[in-house]
Amino acid sequence: YNDAEELYDDVTNKSQKMFLVSLLITFSAPDEETLDQYEEEIASKARKVTAQIQELGYRQVDGLKATFMQGVPCTKLGINRALTSESTAVFVPFACQELFHKGGFYYGLNGVSRNLIMLDRTKLRTPSGFVLGSSGSGKSFAVKREALNVMLNDNTTPVLIIDPENEYTPFVKAFDGEAINISTTSDCHINPMEMSENYGLDEDDPLDLPLEKKKEKALKKKSDYIMGIIECMLATGGGKKLSPQQKSFIDLCVQKVYQLYLNSDFNPELLPTLQDLQFVFDDNIQQKDNDGNIIKDHGQDAKLVADGTRLYTTGSMNLFSYKSNVNLNNRIISFNIRDLGNQLKQLALLIVLDFIWNKMCEGNASGTRTYCYADEIHVLFKNLTSAEYLQQLYKRGRKYGLVITGITQDIEDLMSTAIGRGMIANSEFLLFLKQSDKAMEELCTILNLSEAQAEELRTAPVGSGIIKAGDVIVPFVDNFPKDNPIYALMSTNFNEKVKKNS
Repeated sequence: YNDAEELYDDVTNKSQKMFLVSLLITFSAPDEETLDQYEEEIASKARKVTAQIQELGYRQVDGLKATFMQGVPCTKLGINRALTSESTAVFVPFACQELFHKGGFYYGLNGVSRNLIMLDRTKLRTPSGFVLGSSGSGKSFAVKREALNVMLNDNTTPVLIIDPENEYTPFVKAFDGEAINISTTSDCHINPMEMSENYGLDEDDPLDLPLEKKKEKALKKKSDYIMGIIECMLATGGGKKLSPQQKSFIDLCVQKVYQLYLNSDFNPELLPTLQDLQFVFDDNIQQKDNDGNIIKDHGQDAKLVADGTRLYTTGSMNLFSYKSNVNLNNRIISFNIRDLGNQLKQLALLIVLDFIWNKMCEGNASGTRTYCYADEIHVLFKNLTSAEYLQQLYKRGRKYGLVITGITQDIEDLMSTAIGRGMIANSEFLLFLKQSDKAMEELCTILNLSEAQAEELRTAPVGSGIIKAGDVIVPFVDNFPKDNPIYALMSTNFNEKVKKNS
């Protein structure tokens, strides 16, 4: 009687509705023994929450048709129960979030609903993001799959990869890409002095800006960048930060070395190199008039700059002192810096980042997006200049059509810097794979992950984890078929390669 009164009150006074509910569970197994085992497991889980599971004796066909929605209403099974709206809602997974953007790329299956996860990063407030996971969790595989989707989506979007371990070369070459091996013994050269017409434009500048204004902006930005790489050169040799006098000397020489190039309206044949800059350094330590009289002596500061850069311009580490001789217009390019020593690695990373900026500016001018992947991104944060340059790419790249992704397993190194923590906290796209306990503490603090989400990452199998896209956080699973030829191309699992070769 009390239950009836409560039900009457719910329907008349609390805007509840009445439903006749049948909850059917359909499961299958390869053999009868396994089927009985599954049935017992389901019944056991139900008993823990004081629910009873009954078998549809001799009515399995009707039950199967009802779950397949083939026109057999559940009410005909005669196992209905009257429930209010509030009670019925328990069976609807309202907490399950979905990611399904029209025209998006496939990232796996939703770990709760098993629906497809189709995500278009360009629809987020900022498409830049990170792929984070411990060693062997499937980071490079996830990156290659997204890059493959980018290439299949259209035939114009460039894909640029910073590859510190030579993991991407087979993948890049399979698609006729350019895998650039950067080392002191390599014949591949990239000219860090390259400067396109739109190089210095801000995101708010119109593309039809007068040419003279473009020249002015490009020169200012390039001068600031060259100060950064020279500071990197001097730092690796044990030097300190540039003094104001040294910066003034460098700026003066940069203006002189680019004078002919700018007067020619960006004629690529007249692009200077670091060797040309070195000659200008040497000639301008002391400025003389036509009669050979010294009119200005830049002193010891200028001499330190000229002598400190000589190793990288005309000395034994002069691999960046030549005109570019690689196909930098290829659609997919990887920069392999594995064979560089510590002295040159930071310098190479800075030069590659500037090339990406150039490429981004060119794409912005033609209305083309640029995708960039920086593996082992924590290495970039070991140098303040490269970290700040990378931060600019993340913050400003959105307005230029850049989609940049950082990949790392050393999350602690990334979190140890204010720039790294800020970039992760402000990223709209984050793909988490299996994490170590130490890394989980940092991530939970910054991103406010729940205990359930943290546990999901601790126990995630290879290739599975959590995707954060804007305000939506969903677990995902991905069982890519291992007999697919593309899997062999993208996988870096050593044991699988040994097994295949044997």
